[in-house]
Amino acid sequence: MRKLRWPFPPRVWSPPSLGLGIALVALYVYLLGLRANFGYDGQMMYRVTESLVLRHSFRVVDPVWHSNEPYAYFGLAVSLLLVPFFWLGQLILENGSRFIILYEPAVTALAVGGLYYLARDLGASYRRSLAISMAYALGSLAWYYSTTIFTEPLIAASMIGGLLWMRIFRRDGRERWLLIAGTAVGLTVLARWDSALLVAVPFSVYALHLVLRRSSTLGKRVTALMMYGAPIAAVLVVNLWYDWLRYGNPVDLGPYAKAGGDFSTPLLTGIFGLLFSPGNGLVIYVPLLVIAAISFTGFWRRWRPEAALIILLLLLRLAFYARWSYWDGREWGPRFLVPLLPLLMVTLIALPGWRWSRLAAVVLAGGGVAIEVLGQLVPFDTIVWPRTAPLVVSTLHLQDASGSTCLCSRLIDQAAANAMDFDARFAPLVRQTVLLRQGVADPAWQSAWPVLTLLLLLAAAAVFFLWRTAGRLDEADRGYAHTPERLSSAA
Repeated sequence: MRKLRWPFPPRVWSPPSLGLGIALVALYVYLLGLRANFGYDGQMMYRVTESLVLRHSFRVVDPVWHSNEPYAYFGLAVSLLLVPFFWLGQLILENGSRFIILYEPAVTALAVGGLYYLARDLGASYRRSLAISMAYALGSLAWYYSTTIFTEPLIAASMIGGLLWMRIFRRDGRERWLLIAGTAVGLTVLARWDSALLVAVPFSVYALHLVLRRSSTLGKRVTALMMYGAPIAAVLVVNLWYDWLRYGNPVDLGPYAKAGGDFSTPLLTGIFGLLFSPGNGLVIYVPLLVIAAISFTGFWRRWRPEAALIILLLLLRLAFYARWSYWDGREWGPRFLVPLLPLLMVTLIALPGWRWSRLAAVVLAGGGVAIEVLGQLVPFDTIVWPRTAPLVVSTLHLQDASGSTCLCSRLIDQAAANAMDFDARFAPLVRQTVLLRQGVADPAWQSAWPVLTLLLLLAAAAVFFLWRTAGRLDEADRGYAHTPERLSSAA
């Protein structure tokens, strides 16, 4: 009987319970912040799920903007992945919507676990891998976006999975891992059409590089590339069919052309807004990325193909969304850059050994956690936007051509959002701090803060236990590195 070979080297995978524990702790924390409101995008993707299960149709009703009628313009991936959660709700509670909110915490927790194993595969110690994955889980926008439903967390998890399985192919050489990696990349395209450019192209270049280096003959190279490309090609066919069903034309943009969105933002304005603006800058919401940028030089020297992939992913996404009229994503933080967060943070495995850099990393990671806690205490979509947008309109005397000051006007809505992006007085983090000092907070936290605080302390205790376990594993690793067996294999 042929023995099944596990793709991870023993010192990368062992023990599996550590990576699983990290993902479970993240899932536990995310479940504490669950909210019934999962945003306009989430509502429309859920409506597709509901229509598929109950009526076997893709047709939906959009009671808010009516731009998603009779078909939603969102990709199919999230709606299809919500089906098991809908069935579970129907089976247990006879209400398919009850367990939908569990989807995003599960996907984000998978990304946390995947980031840990990717850092280990790249050669990071147990403790550093643990620190990076927990910093991503609790000190970045991942925590906030685990409480709503968007496509970006799924794309983040899929990119981490795709890169990890490609790295396994690089070491193992069997084409089946490229099939899994291609499936992960294809899932991003099924989630959003723009991923064909922003994800599939960079990953395909990386896959081609790996195949050319790993496969020695033309036949093996062709087979490997076909295994990788087959899932992506299948997804492209599904997307074209879905566009034909919705719009009668497989290359028609449909409602996107009618919803007011276009590439009209000045490039430098969009880039500054996405990275540094007080209301939407990535560095503002995830300050640890400053240290990640410092670490990138060392990461480039040691892991150049992966570093080039990250650079290409970042440049393409910045160039694409900086020009988009809704570049800020109408959410807390730069939503369209959320998929890059785990890959940007993995560069911390090359953090310099200087004392000041480690201290700065700890301080900035703590600042990121504090920002995320603020986002949980004073949610953007249910408290900050409803209270701040009218304040912006009245303070700046905003009105459209007809003299209306209603936020139901797209012009007023966009003007208020722009003010919150660039005017520090109305920046979400500033407003959240002001509102919290005034005693305004999420009702769940106001009514149950002692219990929720205790539950978060239990999560902190679990992280401390994992930290000590990782330390013991690192000590064992150092001892293993000096064993005669290890030395002879290295020789």
